[in-house]
Amino acid sequence: MKAKAERNRPAEKITQDELNLTNSKLPGLTAFRQTGLWTNDMKKNADELEDRRKKLKQKLHRLTFDRKRKRLARADMKEALQVFVSESPAAAKRLKKFAREKRGRPSIDSDQSDLLKSIVDIVSASGAADDRRRTELIRSCKTLDDLHSELLNLGYSLSRSATYLRLLPRNYLTTEGARHITTVPVKLVKAANNLRKEHTDAHFAASTIVYLKDLAVLMGSQCTFFLSQDDKARIPLGLPAASKQAPLLMHLEYRIQLPDHDWVVADRHKLIPSVYAGCVIKDGRVTYSGPTSIFIRSGKHDSSSAATHAADFNALLSLDSFKDVARSNAGAVKPIVIITVDGGPDENPRYPKTLNAAYKLFTEHSLDALFIACHAPGHSAYNAVERRMAPLSRDLSGLILPHDHFGSHLDRRGRTTDADLEKANFKKAGEILAEVWSQAVIDGFHVHAQYIEPLSTSTTPSAPTAKWCWKHVQQSQYFLQVVKCNDITCCGHRRTNYNEVVPNRFIPAPVPFVNYEGGIAAAAIGSGSGAYGSLFQRLALSGLEPRHSFNSMPFDLYCPSVAGKIHKRICSCGKYFPTQAAIKGHEVVHHRYFVTEQDESEEAAEKPSIQTDSAGDSTTDVVIIPNLFEWLQSEFSTV
Repeated sequence: MKAKAERNRPAEKITQDELNLTNSKLPGLTAFRQTGLWTNDMKKNADELEDRRKKLKQKLHRLTFDRKRKRLARADMKEALQVFVSESPAAAKRLKKFAREKRGRPSIDSDQSDLLKSIVDIVSASGAADDRRRTELIRSCKTLDDLHSELLNLGYSLSRSATYLRLLPRNYLTTEGARHITTVPVKLVKAANNLRKEHTDAHFAASTIVYLKDLAVLMGSQCTFFLSQDDKARIPLGLPAASKQAPLLMHLEYRIQLPDHDWVVADRHKLIPSVYAGCVIKDGRVTYSGPTSIFIRSGKHDSSSAATHAADFNALLSLDSFKDVARSNAGAVKPIVIITVDGGPDENPRYPKTLNAAYKLFTEHSLDALFIACHAPGHSAYNAVERRMAPLSRDLSGLILPHDHFGSHLDRRGRTTDADLEKANFKKAGEILAEVWSQAVIDGFHVHAQYIEPLSTSTTPSAPTAKWCWKHVQQSQYFLQVVKCNDITCCGHRRTNYNEVVPNRFIPAPVPFVNYEGGIAAAAIGSGSGAYGSLFQRLALSGLEPRHSFNSMPFDLYCPSVAGKIHKRICSCGKYFPTQAAIKGHEVVHHRYFVTEQDESEEAAEKPSIQTDSAGDSTTDVVIIPNLFEWLQSEFSTV
């Protein structure tokens, strides 16, 4: 406390030091009077020191007196201000800083006690809770400027920086983060391009994905392969591979040079990366972690289609990284395969090409069940593979894929002059991109990437017959199911007891349920109320299906976008189809197989029996005529 008091009185300290120095010189000088060595100069110096000592003592006394007087004056002023503030509340806010009890600069919160509460109230009205629901953190949807402006409008007096210091810091371990002492549970977040349009089918389509995840967890990882696939944005050649460049660490002597344009060097000079994400099933859920594989194709000489996805699926089976998630202990593909897609034209579940590719995979690998599902339009970001896209995009920062590694194949107008050289350049660019991504590690799994050369002839999977589809396939707006039938002669034995889990073979249509006074019931069609729940709840409540006028419940009965089209998508046999083309094709073949066969069986009873050979085998294809001349004669001949 003494040192602090001295620092508060620098003039008194300086004067006291000079006085002490003067007092220390006088005894030594006056000691010469007794020795007989006293001179006039010594007498003159002694007088000057004595005179200076008197003046310093007077100055020190005056400084001490002034300090005490000013202290008393300040105390009187504070007392008078306190009385005035208590009598005049209107002036209290402006004069309080002169009448505060504590020394030093007052805190903003002390003078504006409701500041923190006001911040929480403003942000809560336009904020969102923590995405993971693990904390009570509020994510502000306002900017810092908006928050500061509203506080000023409420009468608070603080700067923009003071407002920010009342919020949670981005990092507590930094020097800037240590300044955030008094805070509220509010944190500013960076803007992201994750704005998605609402769609009426969002909850309906998502319920199907939930059903499939429940099935995967129930059946377990030993017999279920869960795969998520999607095409990443096409990557141009000769331009920065990523549109948003990440910060680069570089030496000051180097400079990054980028092209002065953002258009492709020529038509379709881009690469198509198809990303496949295997999802590990553990701890009672389908995780987002797992192996990642990328197949890169030329955007000019190849395309992404249902056929290429089927080829990529077979290629995945040969990778060591996918061995645990895709194959059983015996080495065969797991009997239940679940694939989630983004609903694009190359993999939409209701398209015929997707059905053809699914038929090929189903029959080739003798699967018990194959499911392909997608989210509603605008909600493909919820697909599991999208979680793998951000690390892959980060690896593209600062990368420019060459389009003329082996020499230019373009003329001045960007037209191809050498087709073989063009393919070689595309291949080299794809191999460079594959090499970059092959060095990445996502969730502890090494990424596999490879370039796929275009085939000379395109291969299209053969289409299944309509009769086969009638027994094994169920298509809807966002869902494709291919399941083995109960006929052993047709599909053979199942490798799992899937039919005991889903008695009707196909995953039931999603139905939202509501609670009422009598218990639980299916929500009214088109009401938008109720909750879909899990697959197990749907199976347990299968007896509470809503009332409808159809022979069997259509899968898309609760799909809002097709509510008015249900009647047009149902065949006379009661089977539901997602498109008009599918139902028309089914009706033609339906008549061929189910009507014509009945007529032929009736006519067969009227026809004479077919002759048999000596061995006793019937000749069903050829009619034996012993005498052609007699057979050609008329029955009315008299000869």
